Amino acid sequence: EAASLGKPTLMSDLAVHRELEMSNLGMTFSHHDFVDFASRLHSILDMDGVRTRESYELKFTPAACWSIYHMEITKFAGLC
Repeated sequence: EAASLGKPTLMSDLAVHRELEMSNLGMTFSHHDFVDFASRLHSILDMDGVRTRESYELKFTPAACWSIYHMEITKFAGLC
């Protein structure tokens, strides 16, 4: 929800969150390291919200998901 508003998110370093970080939707921090959390908290304030919003629109809106799904189904149908 935050990315849809152009707000980057600070997330613990779970695998699914690292995937979102690679999609430019925010940053992760080591959930065992408060110093890392504090450092990342300061860094996230400098992140570009426009880039976050654009990344969200490319991969996570209903239209983007439908486009990806349609492309995959079309490839699969061509194999049959």
